Amino acid sequence: MCDAAWTEIRVRVGREVAEAVANFLLELGSPGLEVQEEAGWTTLKGYLRGDIEDQSAQLSRYLQSLEAMGLAAGHEGPELSLLEEMDWLSHWRSRFHAFQVGRRFLIKPSWESVAPAPGQQVIVIDPQMAFGTGEHVTTQFCLRALEAEVRKGDFVLDVGAGSGILSIAAVKLGAKRVLGLDIDPQAIATARRNARLNGVAHRVEFSCSPLDHRVSSKSFHQAVANINSEALVPLFSELSRVLKSNGHLILSGFLAEQEATLRRGLSENRLRLCRLEHQGEWISALAQS
Repeated sequence: MCDAAWTEIRVRVGREVAEAVANFLLELGSPGLEVQEEAGWTTLKGYLRGDIEDQSAQLSRYLQSLEAMGLAAGHEGPELSLLEEMDWLSHWRSRFHAFQVGRRFLIKPSWESVAPAPGQQVIVIDPQMAFGTGEHVTTQFCLRALEAEVRKGDFVLDVGAGSGILSIAAVKLGAKRVLGLDIDPQAIATARRNARLNGVAHRVEFSCSPLDHRVSSKSFHQAVANINSEALVPLFSELSRVLKSNGHLILSGFLAEQEATLRRGLSENRLRLCRLEHQGEWISALAQS
């Protein structure tokens, strides 16, 4: 196969492992990803050149390792398609433009020059994949909820920080300090880079440490968690513990059919449901301690 040729590599996985597989494709060298979600499944399309057979074999082994841990069951692919040569930087940039979320946020890539409206806060995110750019409905709910609840001087916890967009947003809204947690070291590196790009690195700490007793009780005015429900439900008790009295918990990442699970988890941990929002197949919630 010609080394100069680009190959599309496609894989379909459960949404609970989609971000991990997406990061693996980026580490293989894909300049970006296309992401499509449907009924609990995520289709990822990456673009690679070079020894595609070896890269595909690496992805297959990674998926097998996830299956051995009880994850990625029923995945499809990887499937390969040879593509015509093209300018991938221009192609990727053409797909992402500035957009507004809520009243206060203008999200833009670094290569676009867009003047914010009076009172708007600009968040600069250079996308490599759909996760963490602010385009997904679950991320947008979290941004709007942060806009409504964060006050100057607040301490904010961001669980599943990903690109760092929610941590960055909290600082731009006036948070004094933000702790962003993620189990993926690649995500932490990306979040730190984005925090520097937005000039807020001095007020955000990103860490791979777990949410456990090392995080002091009643430390945070607000906590936001935009991760899959399988990872989120076991954290409810810890989230309840670290919130200050009358603190707010912003949750996203549940499918509509999991509403009962969400309500039960909040109730069992003495968290009062303040608002529930349906967004197609997704539901998001605002609760209070």
